[in-house]
Amino acid sequence: MLCKEMICPVCAYRMDAHTAINEKEPAEPSLGDITICLNCMAVLEFEQNQMFRVISGKELAEIKKTNPDIMAIIDAVSALKNKSGYRTHQSRFN
Repeated sequence: MLCKEMICPVCAYRMDAHTAINEKEPAEPSLGDITICLNCMAVLEFEQNQMFRVISGKELAEIKKTNPDIMAIIDAVSALKNKSGYRTHQSRFN
């Protein structure tokens, strides 16, 4: 779904689309929803005015325990980027 342009606070990548990980969830992000930057793989949280906050390593560890669907997607995309030699933001937490 196309959206207002948002900028990753880690790599300054300009994002102009978003999607839900399953059809049961709304396509529009809400405060506190988690997303990933497909450029640098930073794990981000939606804040007001479609701004992002970078998730800390401690918070990422909690997400790994409580939301395996999100982490499976993050890990799969990160593995593909790492395989091609691209250093991701998330790899600094591993």
